[in-house]
Amino acid sequence: MSPLTLTILISSFLLLDAMVVAAVFSLGAAELKSLAADFPAREPQIHAERRNFQSFSLGLMNFGWCFHVIADRDHVHMLPALLFRKLGVPNFSLPRAELKDPRQCLGGVQVTLRGRDLKGPRWCLAPDML
Repeated sequence: MSPLTLTILISSFLLLDAMVVAAVFSLGAAELKSLAADFPAREPQIHAERRNFQSFSLGLMNFGWCFHVIADRDHVHMLPALLFRKLGVPNFSLPRAELKDPRQCLGGVQVTLRGRDLKGPRWCLAPDML
């Protein structure tokens, strides 16, 4: 195999991989933007707890280490990490009243949020976290 053929073959695989990764990130950003449109950002309360780089799943999309989270008595405030901020995902606040049917799952808690399954850390999603 000539070096030119090998270079073209490797470049084609790298380009295809980059296109797939870009498509997956775009789908994730679109899903988060629709969620953020339903739940605009609010100011956290004074004594809220903050943890950085937390992992969440929304439906089949997994957003590992993509959120900084501030949890208070009334809301779970989600601040996207740099990658999703660059993709246009704004901050949003999930009201605790909308987090229904909490159940324990591997690594955290799963709740239902307006018909969507949201999985995340127990410290911020469990009803007894405060």
